[in-house]
Amino acid sequence: MYNAAHVRTHGEGTLDGDIAYTKDRLQRVLEQSLSPSVSIDEVCHALETPLFRRPRRVEARHYISVYERTSTRNEAILELAKLDFSILQSLYCEELRDLTLWWKELQLQDHLGFARDRMVEMHFWMLGVLFEPQHSYGRIMLTKIFTFVSIFDDIYDSYSTLEESKLLTIAMERWDEQAAEQLPGYMKFFYSKVLSTVKAIEEDLKRQGNKNADYVKKLLIDATKCYYNEAKWREEGDAPATVEEHLLFSMPSSCCMHVPALALVAIGATSDAIDWAMNYPKIIRASCVVGRVINDVASHERERDQYSGQQQGMSTVEACMEENNYTAKEDAYSKLRELIEESWMDISEEHFRPAGAQPPPQLLEVVVDATRMLDFLYKDQDAYTIPQALKRVADSIYVDPI
Repeated sequence: MYNAAHVRTHGEGTLDGDIAYTKDRLQRVLEQSLSPSVSIDEVCHALETPLFRRPRRVEARHYISVYERTSTRNEAILELAKLDFSILQSLYCEELRDLTLWWKELQLQDHLGFARDRMVEMHFWMLGVLFEPQHSYGRIMLTKIFTFVSIFDDIYDSYSTLEESKLLTIAMERWDEQAAEQLPGYMKFFYSKVLSTVKAIEEDLKRQGNKNADYVKKLLIDATKCYYNEAKWREEGDAPATVEEHLLFSMPSSCCMHVPALALVAIGATSDAIDWAMNYPKIIRASCVVGRVINDVASHERERDQYSGQQQGMSTVEACMEENNYTAKEDAYSKLRELIEESWMDISEEHFRPAGAQPPPQLLEVVVDATRMLDFLYKDQDAYTIPQALKRVADSIYVDPI
């Protein structure tokens, strides 16, 4: 009941009550338990994250271990599940090997000292969005693109002046090697690598018969424009008066739209489906709100200590405190978690809507999977920035035999 109730939509008050009731009962079970068991472990797991919000491949690895300890298990199903997992684990490692070689050949860290080596974390992120074996190239493509997006984020957010950010955005819109001449020295090498990598990806997609390869460039340019708009707002604008005002700028620059949109490109979706994603329909707006807000809450303490308050105006936490006259950050965290819950209700509502004008369920599932990964990566802390937080799970996906 607890897991099912978390697939609720707006106005389902009975399910709201069910969540409160079952959560209380499950917590009592934990308090009264005297010894560990499979059931107790599952109660802990559910209270941490309800089933609908868990990344599917991470949950598969977890549940194989649970099922193995169940007395009523079917040995044939268990053997097939382990075989499936081992085959995909081998494929993921091959992809990661190729991506690591690509990263080393780029030599970006020799030219941009701040460029973070997060190849394992980024690939793990993208396999949460597209985990099936037939999407191997899609995972590789997404990992490469969002490795660049991560560097763009750092450039616009921390390592460039507003004028340099403007020059980079203009160069991206021109998409021409000659545009690099106007860029600061540390950007020129990076810019050329972006152009050459995207060109290679477009050629690969076209060889595969993908008719929408041009969207890769369009979406990457759009991401840089979103980053620049936020940087300009931060530099020139007033502090946001409300969370809603903040999200007008910070939601697009979260790039939470760009992940599912590029995933749709990778799996060969129609141009109509990709255009639908790029227009921020309700389910993608909700996903972006989850990503933006959960990231802000998870990183608020770390960024406050790191920047000594210099960037606090760019956090939805600070906007929430200002809007509601809160003096304690915990009150803002609680209020923003309510917004996250409302956004999950929007996602459920759109995901389970009867078929109509929206894309088919398998494409909506890409959006949901992307949101599940955001929840997983940022629920307790910024696991992308602090990769030690992912070590145990990453080992279970890539390293540990099953």
